[in-house]
Amino acid sequence: MRLRALAGPLVAVVLFTSCGGSLTAPRGNCLPPTPIAATGTVNGIAYSDDCDGPDGSLGDIYSLTLTAQTQVLITLTPSGFEGQVMMLSGNFGDIAGTKLIFDVVGNGTICAKAFLPPGNYFIFAGSAENVGGDYTLTLAPTTSTPCSNVFFNYTVRGADIPGVVVIEDCPAGAPNSRQEAYGLWLAAGEAIQVSIDMNKPGDLLWRRSGNPTAPDLAGAPVFANTTLTTTFTAPDANDPFGIHVIAYPALTGNATFTLRIR
Repeated sequence: MRLRALAGPLVAVVLFTSCGGSLTAPRGNCLPPTPIAATGTVNGIAYSDDCDGPDGSLGDIYSLTLTAQTQVLITLTPSGFEGQVMMLSGNFGDIAGTKLIFDVVGNGTICAKAFLPPGNYFIFAGSAENVGGDYTLTLAPTTSTPCSNVFFNYTVRGADIPGVVVIEDCPAGAPNSRQEAYGLWLAAGEAIQVSIDMNKPGDLLWRRSGNPTAPDLAGAPVFANTTLTTTFTAPDANDPFGIHVIAYPALTGNATFTLRIR
C-alpha cells in the first residue's frame, strides 16, 4: 500500500491533478456522486462507468456529509486489480474548493483512517490502472489505535481529536517514546495552528509524510496539563505533513490528549 503524492492543487477546469498529469473531465457514463454513510458497505464496479481519476484510474465517486466530529476507517477491497481510494473535503461540484485528505494505492485490501470535523467530503474508489472489476468499499468507526500497518491517521483543519499514546503505539525514535501521527496536505507557505493538552509530558513534532524516522521540521515540548499552541508553515507541498504526538508510556504511563487543528 502506498500514498500517491499530487504535484499541484486542484483547479476548476480539472477533475484531478496528479503526478502523471491532469484529466479534463469525466468520460464515458460517469455517474454523479452516490451518497454514502459513515458506517456501512457498498459494492461497486470499477471501469464500467468510466469515471476518470488521477493517472488514468477509473471508478466511482461517493459523497459523505458529517454533522459531528467523526473518526472513520475507509477500506477498499478490489477483486484482482490494483485499487485506489482517495478522499477530499468539499463538494464534488466545486473542485476548486476541495482539499485532498489522502490518496492511497495498492494491491489487496487498502485502507486509511480519517479524523474529520463536520462537513462535506467525497471519496473516489476504484482501480488505479486502466483495468478494473468488482470492489467493496467499507466505512466503519475507528479510534486512534495502537501501531499497525495503518498507523498514520489523516485529518483536516477544524478537527478536535481525542487520543491516547500507549506502549503498543509506533516507536517515535527516542528510547521508550511512542507516537500518534496525523497527516495533513498543505500548500507551500500554508500555515496551520495546532494546540494540544496532554496529561503527561512529551513532544509535538512536525515531519514530512508521517515518516517516524524523518527529520523533524518543527516541534515543541509538551508539559503535563499545560496547553501548548504552535503554528507550522509548510515549506513546500510535495508531501503531506505529519503532526506527531509523542509521549513515553513505558516511563510515565499512558498519555491522554486532545489535539485541535486550526
